[in-house]
Amino acid sequence: QYAIEPLAAIGSRISDMRLGGAPIDPAKNYTVAGWAPVAEAAGVGTAWGEPMWDLMSRWLKTQQTVAPRVLNTPRIVGAAGNVGMAL
Repeated sequence: QYAIEPLAAIGSRISDMRLGGAPIDPAKNYTVAGWAPVAEAAGVGTAWGEPMWDLMSRWLKTQQTVAPRVLNTPRIVGAAGNVGMAL
């Protein structure tokens, strides 16, 4: 869960990040997956893992069915009145 402010400066758009309802602890390390880089200097000095699309493809092939989950829709800040957004 998180809040996003699309009109804020780059590096300041994401806030109020939570995991299981609790705030993300800045002193902890978390493992994440994504379709695009998720760190400021993604890949610099780090070991890249398997591409996400390969991991998901393999996992989906092992499933008989996949139950839908509730979408994790971010809280959007500062975009009220923007006709290009469905709020």
